[in-house]
Amino acid sequence: MTNPNFMPNGAVVIYLEGSRNAQPACATESRRFVLNAATPAGKAQLAGLMIAYTQGKTVSVWGTNTCSVWGDTETIDFFAIVDGP
Repeated sequence: MTNPNFMPNGAVVIYLEGSRNAQPACATESRRFVLNAATPAGKAQLAGLMIAYTQGKTVSVWGTNTCSVWGDTETIDFFAIVDGP
């Protein structure tokens, strides 16, 4: 995960390195995922992502197959912090 962007509506856009599987047609920005940090669930996801980011951990992200938070970016469903650096 690189370059988290914090938008004024509570959306947090992250960029991923590496390969990506299928993405929805709305996700024209193929390296990005987004979460809604204005919700309790989004705040929990953001906390986990920031832990991974500050520790230089790799994350695997699964999307919702929608772009409901940011129009051209797939919304995060869940993610896992991968062991190792």
